[in-house]
Amino acid sequence: MNLRAGTIGVSLASVMLAACASSGTMQAARDARYQGDRSAMLETVVETVQAGYEVVNLNPETGLIVTRDRWYEKDGTFEDKKANEVGIIVEDGSILLRYEVHLLTAGPEYRVEVTPVIAQFRNGYAAPFKLKPDSLEVPGWIHGKTEKLTVAIYDALARYRVGAPGAGQ
Repeated sequence: MNLRAGTIGVSLASVMLAACASSGTMQAARDARYQGDRSAMLETVVETVQAGYEVVNLNPETGLIVTRDRWYEKDGTFEDKKANEVGIIVEDGSILLRYEVHLLTAGPEYRVEVTPVIAQFRNGYAAPFKLKPDSLEVPGWIHGKTEKLTVAIYDALARYRVGAPGAGQ
């Protein structure tokens, strides 16, 4: 084996291990259950969401947090172009994204559900075309953003995680 092939093999193995670790963390975040003061947990979730998104609706009774709709270019770049300060210029394929984050009761415990609400601007359509989160048409960067938010919430709620030392305190 030559040195270059060995380097490529080691690099590829490193990338694959990182992806597996990331996948494992994401699965843990999806499956996590939490115990403790619900209002404190909800406040933590809201603060975590606000670190990356503007929250436009919060229902403490249902545990629902909704972020502001935000336009992105096809590649995931935030749309902030102005046309004479009138508004954002959207192009065919632009994505409108918001998140609905729920702190849900799961028996005596709680769980968090992060759901992207996705619509795509398509030429010839009167309104943005709605995409289901599991649709094959959803760009990969949306899955990445959703995983990043889900894991950030998981990390922020670590002290409440069932099975964690001091959970529920």
